[in-house]
Amino acid sequence: MKKVLALLLSALMLFALCACGSSAPAQTEAPAAAPAEAEKTEAAPASSGVNEYGIDVDAIEAVNYSMGDPATSGTFLTENAQYFCDTLKEITGGKMVVDLYADGLLGNEEALMTNIQIGSLEMADFSSTFANLVKHAGIFDFPYFITDRSQIDLLEKGGVIDEIRKEAESYNIKLIAMNENGFRQITNNVRPIVEPDDLKGIVIRTPSNSLRVKTFETFGATPVAISFSELYQSLSQGICNAQENPVSQVISAQLYDFQNYVAISNHVYTPGWICMNLDLYNSLSDAQKAAVELAGKMTTAHVYEVAADVDAEMLQQCIDHGMEVSQVNIDAFRAKVMPLWDEFADNVGGAEYVQMAKDALGY
Repeated sequence: MKKVLALLLSALMLFALCACGSSAPAQTEAPAAAPAEAEKTEAAPASSGVNEYGIDVDAIEAVNYSMGDPATSGTFLTENAQYFCDTLKEITGGKMVVDLYADGLLGNEEALMTNIQIGSLEMADFSSTFANLVKHAGIFDFPYFITDRSQIDLLEKGGVIDEIRKEAESYNIKLIAMNENGFRQITNNVRPIVEPDDLKGIVIRTPSNSLRVKTFETFGATPVAISFSELYQSLSQGICNAQENPVSQVISAQLYDFQNYVAISNHVYTPGWICMNLDLYNSLSDAQKAAVELAGKMTTAHVYEVAADVDAEMLQQCIDHGMEVSQVNIDAFRAKVMPLWDEFADNVGGAEYVQMAKDALGY
């Protein structure tokens, strides 16, 4: 019996040794796969994602924003705002999408200004009302501040636009691109306008802007402040017989129905301002910021590249609607109103800022 037990015990020990021997290779095979995986990773490094625009698309998180625009669909302002949206989407491979809501669908310009400050709206496209908040921007309301778009580059180099950017940021607004409403021209149904005296006795609609009212008083006209929404009716009823706006607005609002003459006066250039909530901009990644900045620069360049052609096209439409075109004596008009620059200097940030602008423009 003892011999049997000894034989059984020997058999069990032998079986255990065999089992241990068979498990050893399994333990050495698993780690052996790691070097192969490492070789595979090194052989196929991840793409940097930098596209032809220099934007690292892989580093951009997908976002979707809204842009409010009080301007009418189809105007130069809204077309340029849409160009920004399309450009940003293209250069980010569709990762940064901005939906444009024109025609005041997200509120009028004052409401948009408030909402972008507090962050309830990501982006907005502004025009004249921007200067109601950012006083430095009001210098563009100075009559004959600029008469040619090439002068905007002088304002950039002279630091004037930077001062506008800094003030906007103090209100939590980031300026990301320049837009434009264009040069304002004078239309009326009385006579062609060439010299300032030709405006005497003419009742002209202006926006509710003290400088604009004073400008046309200085020219000899009788200005009346009327909202743009009421302009067509006011012209039809004879409340006023003249107005001043870019020719694109003459066409979009069909003002040619009651206006026979358009005088190319270029008395005020009205820029546009494509903006973003500053807190939101600061929260973006470096790649997202680079994309927004690039889209802004591309939009600004596009605006100035095509604006003159748009002016010519809109003026031709005025002619096609029966309006007679005249060129004003710009030197005579400018001489009349240049003293207003000093009179209204405090409205836009003070005499020092106005002098900076004069130095930049060589005045």
